[in-house]
Amino acid sequence: MKSWSLGTMKSWSLGTRTTLARRASEGFVNVYPTSVARPGHTTDGMGENEMGSLLEINDTLQITTAEGFPDHLFNLERHRRQPITLDEVKDMVFEFKGKTGPRFFHLDPVRVYWYHNINGRWLAWGQIVIQEQSITRNPQATVHDGAINISDPKQWVTNGKYKILKIYDPQYQEQFTRKDLPDSLSYFHD
Repeated sequence: MKSWSLGTMKSWSLGTRTTLARRASEGFVNVYPTSVARPGHTTDGMGENEMGSLLEINDTLQITTAEGFPDHLFNLERHRRQPITLDEVKDMVFEFKGKTGPRFFHLDPVRVYWYHNINGRWLAWGQIVIQEQSITRNPQATVHDGAINISDPKQWVTNGKYKILKIYDPQYQEQFTRKDLPDSLSYFHD
């Protein structure tokens, strides 16, 4: 049985430094055991000679209403009129489903930022702690024939459950959303 550790370069080959830096900036890390990688392997990008799986490691959960964002409870206009408090949801466990791609979220007690994706614009709501997560085949993806060297992230979906750790008050919610995101993603961009 092999011992695997994402934190040691001895156990994993992550590609060239350029590739690793680029993939990390995109939120992706190509991970494959060194026993599969060839010595001197320097392909930059997902070339034909690379092997492995793309894994996205997240500290942010941004979900649409269709993916399970509880917009029946978390509505911006209601929140501005009468802020939603943590006491209102303290014992609730929320579920998300069908996030495209294999994703790993930080586990409880590490916080994960929580956003509602509304038509491609993100609205920050607070912080959550992941209680459960799973990666399954995407039932809507076309299954490929036979084995290939690189997994296709679109072939997988991530599902999970979480509890709310912190709800931003309306003023901070708008400030955080404006400052944390580029204009192209911010819900409040004009």
